[in-house]
Amino acid sequence: MPGYANWKALFALEYLQLYEEGYPVGDTTEPDFAAAYLPDRLRSASDRDALSEADWEEAYGCLWAQREHGIRVDFPFVEPDDFESIITDAAADVPALAPLSDAEYAERIKGAWYGRIGGVILGKPFEMRLDRQFIKTYLESVDAYPLDDWAPPESPALDFTLRSKASTRGNVRYAEPDDEIHNTILGMMLLEKHGFGFSKLDVANNHLRNIPYHWLWSCTRQSYYHMVNLSDDRPAEDQIAEFPTKLNPWREGINTAIRADFWGYIAPGDPRRAARIAYREVTLNAVKNGVYSSMFVAGALSAALSRNPTVDTIIQGGLSVIPKQSRLAHIVQEVR
Repeated sequence: MPGYANWKALFALEYLQLYEEGYPVGDTTEPDFAAAYLPDRLRSASDRDALSEADWEEAYGCLWAQREHGIRVDFPFVEPDDFESIITDAAADVPALAPLSDAEYAERIKGAWYGRIGGVILGKPFEMRLDRQFIKTYLESVDAYPLDDWAPPESPALDFTLRSKASTRGNVRYAEPDDEIHNTILGMMLLEKHGFGFSKLDVANNHLRNIPYHWLWSCTRQSYYHMVNLSDDRPAEDQIAEFPTKLNPWREGINTAIRADFWGYIAPGDPRRAARIAYREVTLNAVKNGVYSSMFVAGALSAALSRNPTVDTIIQGGLSVIPKQSRLAHIVQEVR
């Protein structure tokens, strides 16, 4: 299996990813198995479940080759990769932000860290495919809606028990391990060891040396997989430069955003500095909106670490570091 998923899953995930990026792979979010670019075996198969991994690997290669045709001419977004182009095309100006005193900054950071830990404890029992409506129904069934404490561990009425009992009401003694927590600490460890000039190799080695493979998700687990499979025939840096798109349909996933908090913490009141650091880290294994989401979070948190921040200035801090014609900027403006 080539890392985080098998070839069949990689094909399905990559199809959706290429479609979302604007490549000419089909007209809907679901793969068109009759597409001319796919192998005959796949197009004529009466039972695709019977196809071998080798068949799906061939199909993946044919799908990936569609990138050579470039972005569709009707794709309405412009999404640069290099930092200077991203900032030049930013969706907003940097808001006016008054600096914090040292004491205020220390108190805000304490709140940010405790808030992150608290959010993990609150959310962990509800992770893994429980939607908003079920969560509301569950909490109502245990007389805990709206929630004003940790979540009750089970609902006799629904005959349902939440996962992660150690993060439920009456059982919290510590914060359970979680990638949101790990990523913030990893950022601090990376900076302590390498300073602000850290490289992509430094980022990748930081993962290898400090986190087990199965404690990572999506694009970060995939770059971890590629790191332990580096060959000796080319420089490591050249191979690492391929990680963002190499068998990586998670390159625009949420994993990149949850790695960004620490970069906002260490650049209070300076969204573009926070975004530059985030960019340096996230481009190990992400592109476009994967990169922009990390920069947005870092920029927004940086803006929050200022005197008298508002929701508007925080969002503007995020928008000031992502391209105005990106899908991410479009959706932020849509819900703003």
